[in-house]
Amino acid sequence: MTMTGTRLFTGYKAVTLDDLPEEAWTIVTGGGKDTRASTLYGLVGWLHRCVDIRASSLATMPWTIKRGETVLLTSDDGITPDFQWMETLPDLLYRTEAAVTLTGRAYWFRE
Repeated sequence: MTMTGTRLFTGYKAVTLDDLPEEAWTIVTGGGKDTRASTLYGLVGWLHRCVDIRASSLATMPWTIKRGETVLLTSDDGITPDFQWMETLPDLLYRTEAAVTLTGRAYWFRE
């Protein structure tokens, strides 16, 4: 097999930015749309997935409630009537982590 007219090496080591033509540059800017984190969370797939991974990881972490050295409740135990409010703890932790990740803040309202 004969190769004619083919150059494998052009002699250039690198191309400087000044050597690129004007049409090689594209200006990327934001704006024009609602770019709040909560809006982007619903529109950008990888952002939604990253927040979901973080929040799910936190919500499923094992936990223990102690009074001094006495263990009162762990995540492996069933919820007792004294700790009925803890039934929604995984969901509360998920929402808290998602809010902190997206906005930098989260609040709990105690009724």
